[in-house]
Amino acid sequence: MFENCLNLEVLELNFTINSIGDRAFAWCSSLKELYIPNTVNFIGAHILEGATSLETLTLPFIGGDTEDSAYFGYT
Repeated sequence: MFENCLNLEVLELNFTINSIGDRAFAWCSSLKELYIPNTVNFIGAHILEGATSLETLTLPFIGGDTEDSAYFGYT
């Protein structure tokens, strides 16, 4: 998706996205903020590998109470 995009600093994904592939943001070394909407139901491997500047990762679906235990962070 954005792998090796060295100038990317802030990214808010659109609500039309439902999956994020492997290494989508890998080696985006300037990425500081990433917002993933609750429409995403799949996240691939190593999506933030090498994203050494990441300060804020927003996953609004973490910890939600749902009957579908397939949500990320289901508690």
